[in-house]
Amino acid sequence: DAAVLVISGPEANFLPAELKKITAFVEKGGRILFMLDPGGANGLVNYLSEFGFEVGNDLVIDTLSQVYGANYLTPVVVQYHKDHPVTRGFELATFFPAARSVHIKEEPGKGSYDLAKTSDKSWTVAGELTEDDLTFDSDKHTRGPISVAAVAAGEVVLNEKKTGASQESMKTWVKVLVVGDSDLVSNTHLKLAGNKDFFLNTLNWLAEEHVLISVRRKEPGLTPLLLTSAQGKLVFWLSMVIIPSLVLVAGIGVTLRRR
Repeated sequence: DAAVLVISGPEANFLPAELKKITAFVEKGGRILFMLDPGGANGLVNYLSEFGFEVGNDLVIDTLSQVYGANYLTPVVVQYHKDHPVTRGFELATFFPAARSVHIKEEPGKGSYDLAKTSDKSWTVAGELTEDDLTFDSDKHTRGPISVAAVAAGEVVLNEKKTGASQESMKTWVKVLVVGDSDLVSNTHLKLAGNKDFFLNTLNWLAEEHVLISVRRKEPGLTPLLLTSAQGKLVFWLSMVIIPSLVLVAGIGVTLRRR
């Protein structure tokens, strides 16, 4: 009777009996949120492929994250599906520390969408991460945008009954949403930009609480300034190179003149 089942950051593979219980929950119209970290519980990758999900055994590298003060292993999501209730009108950046790719073949008629993607400054690395992987190599890496969240939905028939010549049944929607990271809602990262809003939107949509899907009022406190890559480089050159150089040149000029 759970409204939503959340499977967050599993480290060990589920037993066959556990997977059967999850399947039974889905077949009764259940709603599930899977949050799978790179390298954890890879047995669920095969299980989710039955729903059409392609969960990569990889790690997303993103150079755009440095503009936001993060490292290469914290992909920044800047593209959202405009037609899905979870991300419709959503324009805040979200941060996915140590994420894997999650993709599904988009079929709007069946409710299948890639919800959130990184920028074209990102790529995926398969296998063990090395220093060479911090530079894009077209022979080894897959260039972004990379999908890190996807959803599948479908109608199921419940309590089908035959009364005389007529047949009565009740229909409901199965919803399965997969995210390639669980750390985005940890205490460390929950308040970063749009992380909290994105997570709450997914839960509210899964639980059929559509009225609660929104971008919420921010609590007073630290408000980070989010810049594009070009704006970040401009700020760096102005504040760290050009202005200090002008001050240095002026100082040398004044010193020489006094001498």
